Amino acid sequence: MAIEKRQGFFTSDNRRDKIRTLIWADDKVNPVGVVQIVPSFGDHIGRYDAFARFLAGEGFVVCGNDHLGTGLSVPDDAARGAMLPGEHLSVLRDMNTLHRLMLDRYPGLPVIMAGFGVGSFLARIYCRSFAKLLAGALFVGTSQLPDWVCVFEDGARRLLEALPPSVSASAALPAIFGKLTKKLYKDDHELAWLSSSENALVEYLRDPLLKYTQTVDMTAEELTILIKGSRPVNCVGLPEGFPVMFLSGGKDSVGLFGRGVINASDLYMAAGVTPEVVLYPVMRHEILHEDGKEKVFEDVLAFFRACV
Repeated sequence: MAIEKRQGFFTSDNRRDKIRTLIWADDKVNPVGVVQIVPSFGDHIGRYDAFARFLAGEGFVVCGNDHLGTGLSVPDDAARGAMLPGEHLSVLRDMNTLHRLMLDRYPGLPVIMAGFGVGSFLARIYCRSFAKLLAGALFVGTSQLPDWVCVFEDGARRLLEALPPSVSASAALPAIFGKLTKKLYKDDHELAWLSSSENALVEYLRDPLLKYTQTVDMTAEELTILIKGSRPVNCVGLPEGFPVMFLSGGKDSVGLFGRGVINASDLYMAAGVTPEVVLYPVMRHEILHEDGKEKVFEDVLAFFRACV
């Protein structure tokens, strides 16, 4: 086994930034498929290294990119956490650019889209238009916003934009969420919602690419993605028998402790797609970094093998 990890860059849809990509592959084997990882916001593709190496060792080519304003898809450290209004569309188009690059590089290989956290909402939006070019989709750490929230996008944006400069909504919202979940989990750590693993939280805090605060504009773009990703229209018109899998921690507050995941799955059921749903009872949001993640890896591998 000789797994290689290669880094590259391509010009973003916004014509301003360079998008960082990583590709993992075992050059000694004939690949069986491509897995395109869509990271969450506030995340970067480098954090998926262990998962990607596992899949590459099983014959998959794994790729992914840092979104605008995250990871190394920034001109400098000061730009991390910043996006312009409307650039969630560039994020989706950048995903498409990587998808097309992989189709060109590995012609004939089936491609599976795998979205995590906010990336799962991006993947749900993406599949609406491009499912016919995909062999399946994996949604991890996702949820489902209530119907009334999905019609509140413009109002929420105006509320964020109306806040005075002295109020940082982008900083306040995570802080409030952290304090609420800290009490919920009866844990001393405000990142307790991410993982129950102390080692995982230590690694998270040590990662220099995660040390930033989102701008209000980036928070608004993230909200738009969550709303658009929750819309039932994303489930309509998918190819018959299109493979979909939902994975979530049973103690993931983002997924409403399983309820949000089931609600999302029900939308696909109503549209004629039968997803596979797996909840891991004691895991939280970042199931790839939890103790016992090996079981998650194996479950994902089984699904991917079925897809290809």
